[in-house]
Amino acid sequence: MEVRCGDAATTSAYAGAVPADLVLVCGVFGNIVEADIDRTIRTLPSLCAPGATVIWTRHRRPPDRTALAREAFAAAGFEEITFDAPDGFLFGIGVNRLVAHPARFEAGVRMFGFVGDDALDGRCAECRFVYDLGRAEIVRRLNADAEGFAARMAELDDTAARRRPTPDVWSPLEYACHVRDMLRIQRDRVELIQREDDPTLVPMGRDERGIEDRYNEQQPGAVAGELLAAARSLSDVLDTLGRAGWRRTAWYTYPTTELRTVEWIGNHTVHELQHHGRDIGAEGGAS
Repeated sequence: MEVRCGDAATTSAYAGAVPADLVLVCGVFGNIVEADIDRTIRTLPSLCAPGATVIWTRHRRPPDRTALAREAFAAAGFEEITFDAPDGFLFGIGVNRLVAHPARFEAGVRMFGFVGDDALDGRCAECRFVYDLGRAEIVRRLNADAEGFAARMAELDDTAARRRPTPDVWSPLEYACHVRDMLRIQRDRVELIQREDDPTLVPMGRDERGIEDRYNEQQPGAVAGELLAAARSLSDVLDTLGRAGWRRTAWYTYPTTELRTVEWIGNHTVHELQHHGRDIGAEGGAS
């Protein structure tokens, strides 16, 4: 037996030891975010010999991500031999066999990054949003939270809508314009991801856009209506996607450059609505 000490998250650690007939991924999936679970599984064929067996584990505490991991294995060319999730235990064990052709090994590929408890599965430290919404819930929340945002804007008179709490903090109207434009851009991004493989998404230029488009000079009522329309347009696009569409990926550059699924992007968009709803005093997490 040869023991190595190294960074298990990068394929370079396995150079010379692959392709392998048996790959163990234990104690990993419970400590990384969903997008990294998907990325790791999609990288595994490059570590595997033909017909290799992968044994993996994942806890089943809420949100239970074992079903998503099983879907990802199937999409990556693995057949499921068994999945055991015994009653009374908070873990599952899966065994999968590679039935697709192994992929070419490439050193220097980072598969995942371990995260702390507060960031596990994607959690906002400020508004406590957790990136665990299912696809149907993402579609529903986009519309419901947009309606809550617009309703809060309607409660503000023109002066209050344009008033900045401090010179360097946006007014409710500026936040509403930002959310409207963010929803429009996310729709365009989702459509791009369906057409292209792993595109790099161009940042929206948050601050520059606010200045160039004179956010605080726009009309609050019109912006609220445009925000609602943008949310409906995005949710309509997402609602038409099948499983493969939701799992397509792109390089998302915020907060760090990571390969993200459409499902993650949907969660992130709902988070933006909830987070900025707090900035104007609206309640996030509409029921």
